[in-house]
Amino acid sequence: MGSKRDFKITPIPETLKQKVVEVRFRLDDGDVGKPIEEVFKVEDDMMVSHLSRASMHNGLIMGDRILKINGMPVKQKQVVMSTVAKGGDYVLEVSRRENALMVTAERLAKVKALIRPGFSYFVVTAIRPAHFSPSAPMGMTVKAVKNRALLTSIEPNSLTSMFFALGDTIVDFDGATIPFGDTSFIREEIGKFQRNGKFTVLVERPVTPATVNELRRYLLSIMPPDSDVEMAPDVKAIGLEASNMHAMIFKKLKPPSILSADVRRTKNRKNTMATVEDEKGIKISAASTEMRITSDVEDEEDLKDVVKKSHAASGASGFFDDE
Repeated sequence: MGSKRDFKITPIPETLKQKVVEVRFRLDDGDVGKPIEEVFKVEDDMMVSHLSRASMHNGLIMGDRILKINGMPVKQKQVVMSTVAKGGDYVLEVSRRENALMVTAERLAKVKALIRPGFSYFVVTAIRPAHFSPSAPMGMTVKAVKNRALLTSIEPNSLTSMFFALGDTIVDFDGATIPFGDTSFIREEIGKFQRNGKFTVLVERPVTPATVNELRRYLLSIMPPDSDVEMAPDVKAIGLEASNMHAMIFKKLKPPSILSADVRRTKNRKNTMATVEDEKGIKISAASTEMRITSDVEDEEDLKDVVKKSHAASGASGFFDDE
C-alpha cells in the first residue's frame, strides 16, 4: 500500500470535476500599460496563475485553464497574454473547477488582510445531496491555522470529497470571517452545514509551484507517522457507505419505553384529576432495571448471602458493616 505521505497537491485538483464555461474578461483600466506579468500571468498549461487585485473580479478565477479567445482555440500562453495586455473585452472559454464561483469584491474586502500572493480565491457553494443523511460524517479533518480552516485530510467518496480537495483552505463561512485560531467557531459552522445541508465558503488554494510546495511541506510536518496497517480504499468506501446507511436506519427507529405497562396505560386515559394524581409517581419497568454482574468466583459455594444491616453507626459500633 502507498504511504499517505505520497499525496499530491496540484493547482487544479485532480479529484474534482471540471466544467467548461464561457466568461467575459478584461484587464482593469489601471492595469493596461503595465508589464503584463505583473497583472496577468498564464502558465505553459494555459492555467491562469496570477491576477492583479484590480482585475481579480473581472470574470476569471486563478486556476482557470484558458481554451479559447473570442472563439479561437489557443495553446500558447504568450498569445493569450499579449492579446489581453491590449485591453478591451474578450470572450474566453475556460475549464473551471466545478462548483467554483468568482468571489465578489465586497466579500473579498472583508478578508483583505488575509489575501496572499500565489493563491487563488473563489467561492464554493456546497449542498448536501439527498442520498446523504444529516447525520452522515463529513469525512474530513480540519486544523485552525490563524484565521483559516485548513483541510488536512479528506476521505474518498465522502461528502467533503464532492466539493473540496486536499490543498483547500476555508477563509470564511457564509461571509463570516474565522476568528484567530477559533476551533469552536469552525466546528459550529460545520455543524450548521450538517443541520441545514448548505453553506457557501470562501476557499484559498495555491496556484504556483512555490505556494504548492510550501503548503505540502506544512501538511507533512503535522501529519502523524504512517500506520503499519492501513485500510484499502475500497474497504474505507464500504465502511463509509455502511455508516451512512445505518445512520438513516437509526434515525427512523423509536427506542422502547422504559416505563412500566401500567404507566403507559395511564397515558391513554382522560386527563382527570385522579389520573394526574396517579401519574405523580412514575414507575420504571423491572425489566429495564435488571443487571447481570459477572464474578471471578469459580465455585458458587464460596458465595455468601449479603447480610442486610444498617450502615448507620450505633453505640460503640462504627460506620461499616464489618466493624
